[in-house]
Amino acid sequence: MQQGLPRPLHLFAVRASDSHNGNHAGLLHKLGLSDAECEAAVVASNVPEAPPIPPKPTSLVGTPVVPSLPLNRRPRHNRRMPALREAFQETTISPVNFVYPIFIHEGEEDTPTGAMPGCYRLEWRHGLVQEVVIYSCFCISY
Repeated sequence: MQQGLPRPLHLFAVRASDSHNGNHAGLLHKLGLSDAECEAAVVASNVPEAPPIPPKPTSLVGTPVVPSLPLNRRPRHNRRMPALREAFQETTISPVNFVYPIFIHEGEEDTPTGAMPGCYRLEWRHGLVQEVVIYSCFCISY
């Protein structure tokens, strides 16, 4: 870690029965209470006061201060027109986004494409027409 940068916050839980190197660890040790004293206090609804929260670390010397914009409400100028709303929305995928590859040749029979199993070079008179009819039902582009 570089010197002067704030340390990352690490969160962890400590059970009253946990121990570390023979000593009781965590908040109980800091409060000076034993396991039994802490459990008795909780049962009696006398929960011990939490230790004070440490102050927030200050920024490094020379860090520019960027003031926030004085906005009373969230700007909506990017949402006025449907085309802009569509441009800024989260990514959506629908059948319109898919493209089905169709390969056509001048032969009389459909021939398999070696690089794409299950895909054929379609003869342009009958194979092409049948394929277009089948996949147009799924709204897939060609």
